[in-house]
Amino acid sequence: MRKKRIAIIINPVAGGGRGRKAWDVLQAGLRALFDDIDFRISNRVGDIGDLSIDLLAAKPDYFLVIGGDGTLSEALNGFYKDDKPRVPKTQFAYFNAGCGGDFARLFPHQYVTEFLNRLIHGTSQQTNIGKIQFADKRVRYFINAASCGFSAYVAKLSENSRWLKKLGGTMNYLFHSLKGMLSYHPQKVSIRLDVQPPINAEMLLLAICNGQYFGGKMHVAPMARLDDNLLDVVMFLDFSKVAAIFKMVKIYSGSHVHEKKVHYRQAKKVEIYADSSAMLVEADGQLLGSLPATFELLPQMLKIIV
Repeated sequence: MRKKRIAIIINPVAGGGRGRKAWDVLQAGLRALFDDIDFRISNRVGDIGDLSIDLLAAKPDYFLVIGGDGTLSEALNGFYKDDKPRVPKTQFAYFNAGCGGDFARLFPHQYVTEFLNRLIHGTSQQTNIGKIQFADKRVRYFINAASCGFSAYVAKLSENSRWLKKLGGTMNYLFHSLKGMLSYHPQKVSIRLDVQPPINAEMLLLAICNGQYFGGKMHVAPMARLDDNLLDVVMFLDFSKVAAIFKMVKIYSGSHVHEKKVHYRQAKKVEIYADSSAMLVEADGQLLGSLPATFELLPQMLKIIV
């Protein structure tokens, strides 16, 4: 069963070069299945969104992203405009080639033959998509998880560590978490979940999750579901630095949710204000800006082939 047209975005340096290897392996199968293949290979930071928009102008039947969580997130932001897909009929697909792979961790391990079979038959999963709006009205979409506070600070520390990324997302994030704990200080915030009264506290970290994992295998939101129309909100509040060092490791097993100062909630909308404008925000591993910000779900789900 051949399909007409597929557009592909490739990040060759994702996962320390896994992106290029994945593309090399997938090419033959894709050429056997599709009559028309149009692809772009990213060659600089920040161009994936623009390359995605360029590919979508031809209204392909499929749009395939090959790379890590950051590549997926940037491509997603090219795929969406004004809270809707630019080309509603185009089917979104993702082949993980990243060092962390936190979003892909929610699905069975990807094998090329099985993935191509799902692709050609349009066998998709439904997922919610999150939306962030900053004070300057700038909008950013995310598919896995967004966070602010310590996690975003660690993302900033680790963004240029190419040699550690080659050891895997877990080692990269863990190393910079330990390093960051020495210099990071929790800050006062006001958090509003839906229409509930605001929570005023000193915050170490807050994660707003569609998926369950972030930071390379950290099981931050073990009860999250991609298609439940809810964001899982995990708040680390009023932690001392010493307590944080000993408790943060529990995120890898998901047992942190039993800690008294970890608050686990669900909401459709989260508004966060901070005393300091320096509190960073990241989503899907990408640094995006700083608080204040509003996080919410888009009204319609995305069908994605993984």
